[in-house]
Amino acid sequence: MNSNLDIQLLESQAIHLITQKRLPQAHLKVLRALKYSTRKNGYLYSHLADIFSEKKQYAKAQQNYQKSIRIIPNFAHAYYNWAVTLAIEEKYPEASLKLAQVIQINPWNIDAIHQLGKTYLKQQLYEEADQAFRTLVAINPRYYKVYGEWAYARYFLRDFEGAKKYLYKGLRADGNDLEVHNMLGYILLIEQKYRAAVACFQKAIEKNPLYTLAWLNWSLALMLKGKEEEAKEKFDKGIETLRSEEKERKREIIGIYKLDLEVLEEYVAGIKDQNKKSGFAVSIDGVRRIISLLEEEKESERELEKSECMDLVGI
Repeated sequence: MNSNLDIQLLESQAIHLITQKRLPQAHLKVLRALKYSTRKNGYLYSHLADIFSEKKQYAKAQQNYQKSIRIIPNFAHAYYNWAVTLAIEEKYPEASLKLAQVIQINPWNIDAIHQLGKTYLKQQLYEEADQAFRTLVAINPRYYKVYGEWAYARYFLRDFEGAKKYLYKGLRADGNDLEVHNMLGYILLIEQKYRAAVACFQKAIEKNPLYTLAWLNWSLALMLKGKEEEAKEKFDKGIETLRSEEKERKREIIGIYKLDLEVLEEYVAGIKDQNKKSGFAVSIDGVRRIISLLEEEKESERELEKSECMDLVGI
């Protein structure tokens, strides 16, 4: 069992099993092929890495992608999948380097360019993300799924009009994208276009009633309109959905609003029109208020947990 034909058969069977998510069987096929292979086979190590990645064993996956690349130095597939595992582990600078290597091998690899832009966003490298998305669309103008992320880059570059343009393009391509609906609503809210903003939040919530940010943003819109009772109702609904998520999500959402606050304060500092400046100042006060409410809620939850813990130990 050592002919090239036998190895190719085992490899083909392993690929088929991987696509079917039959990972234990695929793993055995690859190990068997490696055992009988008479030469170092970079493709087999890449398949083995793919299996480990599917099993969420990312360290082992990365070790095998590295072995694969040592044998096949310009193996774009291994570089790309290695980058994906690094991104899952939130190792974004390392992921960016691997994706840059994929693009060096194949400058027209739009999936790698897209992923590179996304890793730049995670690192708050908005200029670099914007350039990546610009390059991607120049290669393939019909790559519509980039527009939501491109809008984020433009928003954090303080280009609200550019962000809205890409959000509308994203919605024309996919009217079911919840994040695009929510972000467009948020920008319209900041611009005091409350009715249009609320329509966006409602659309997002219709599609996913557990979409915390849309509930909180709807609450913010109602606060800014002076509808305190309705605003509290929507805020409480947002908190209710937030409690069903992981604890870290509350800190993450507070971080999102704080980052938005920073963007808005810098944006307003550059506005010369006093009427426009005053309008944005109202929105900024609203964002500060929702941050304060979220922090109060977080503190209340911490005190409750502390009290329950003391009760358990009989203090």
